Amino acid sequence: VVELDEWRRPLCAAGEPGGEPTRGSGPGGLPALVDALRAAAELAGQRPGPRPWLPPLPERLPAAALECGSGDGDHDARVPIGLVDQPARQAQVPLLVDLARVGSLRLAGAARSGRTRGLLTLAGCAAGRLPPERLHLHVIDFAGGGLAPLAALPHCGSLALDDPATAGRLLARMAGKVRAR
Repeated sequence: VVELDEWRRPLCAAGEPGGEPTRGSGPGGLPALVDALRAAAELAGQRPGPRPWLPPLPERLPAAALECGSGDGDHDARVPIGLVDQPARQAQVPLLVDLARVGSLRLAGAARSGRTRGLLTLAGCAAGRLPPERLHLHVIDFAGGGLAPLAALPHCGSLALDDPATAGRLLARMAGKVRAR
């Protein structure tokens, strides 16, 4: 038995003298009602109705889910690197980097924030969409060698791991190519 005030609000939890009411307390609480309705729907063979929103974005997105395969003609330089949630449109769409238009690209973050994984994803997806004639990778890694697997790609022209002299020569050569264009 739960005592009620003049507005018929519970004054205390069932079985406790005085104190604050607890949410869903007693045999007629909301959780019990929800459980009973779910059980009845299951017995009747009904499935839950559609939710009015999409599920949250996954905390981890496997590269296989990004559809990094061959591109579609003129847009094959658009490389998926993640998902973007667009709640107003009820959509979760790929986050694309258009390598034909982006120019310089910077990926910044604190230690252990996913910079290396992001670069590996971008390079791997780009290599899956573009032939080596259209994609050239030159890698400088002073953060522990996490980008070393990119050297196995036919797209990779050079790799400088913790070597300032090699990195300096590579940057000088790339700057010369940019000036020539």
